[in-house]
Amino acid sequence: MGNLVSTVFVTLDGVHQAPGGPREDTSGGFEQGGWSFPLADDDSGRYITEIFARAGGFLLGRRT
Repeated sequence: MGNLVSTVFVTLDGVHQAPGGPREDTSGGFEQGGWSFPLADDDSGRYITEIFARAGGFLLGRRT
């Protein structure tokens, strides 16, 4: 049996949001989409690339 690893983009106050653009998910009047992208740097990019390279599969989206 394999391992199940969850990587979640979440703020300290509990907002779950993918690191996409500002128009990614505006449901419920949410206007702060893309908040994490301006904070990304080379280190965070390398980390995400390494995590994704190890994955055997992906389950993406909150409605999947």
